[in-house]
Amino acid sequence: MDIDYYAQYFAFEHNDWWFVARRRIIFELISGFLKEPGAQHRVLDAGCGTGITLQHLAQFGQAFGVDNEPVALDFCKMRKERRLTCAALEDLPYPDGAFDVVTCLDVIEHIEDDERAVAEVCRVIRPGGLLALTVPAFQSLWSDHDVINHHKRRYRRRQIRQLLGEGFTIELLSHYNTHLLPIAVTVRMLKKLEMKLFPAAVRQVKAENTYLPRSINSLFASIFGSEVFWLKRGSFPVGLSIICIARRKGESEFLSPGTPCRGV
Repeated sequence: MDIDYYAQYFAFEHNDWWFVARRRIIFELISGFLKEPGAQHRVLDAGCGTGITLQHLAQFGQAFGVDNEPVALDFCKMRKERRLTCAALEDLPYPDGAFDVVTCLDVIEHIEDDERAVAEVCRVIRPGGLLALTVPAFQSLWSDHDVINHHKRRYRRRQIRQLLGEGFTIELLSHYNTHLLPIAVTVRMLKKLEMKLFPAAVRQVKAENTYLPRSINSLFASIFGSEVFWLKRGSFPVGLSIICIARRKGESEFLSPGTPCRGV
């Protein structure tokens, strides 16, 4: 991601509907799989960016952040975060099984060697620990947003299963951001039409980060965020993104026992 783009995210992700709804979904799902959500767990945000998620992860215990971009960590420090490490996900400086919960939210699509990055993220999760992973879905939905964010790819669910391998039990693997999919597809189709009408050489690539009117922003946040109700009970066959909650095989002393697998 371009360095000057971090400043935009720092201001944007606090109230924007997509970030607000994603946080709600992630935190409610994690809480549902923790036996004692209020206990002091060790939590790592792998690819913490400017730190908004890291701030909220403190509800689960001691929250640590790692990112390979020093500028991103500077923004984390502006949020008063201090448990920070500058390192690539492909070579994490933590011992095996160091964390109870690891989040990796819309990160691995930026990394060329995503297999190595996921392997490292998985390595630092203790037996019985949780991984919360999100990625963009469907290469056919590739857009300017992917270009400006330096994405390498978009995913399908089977690729996530392959990346996790045999060391994890998948508790939830689903598409999400589904209810707003028709709007997103329409917008991206119009942009692709624009690309055909105007030569790429003279056309400016634009991000999809746009400040919406407050009423629309709140509406979109409510619509997207409401998907957590369904994700607790099943899975979506399509959506703009993919979400995976997986548990490292081994003893699960602090996780809810007998939780059924969903959406696998």
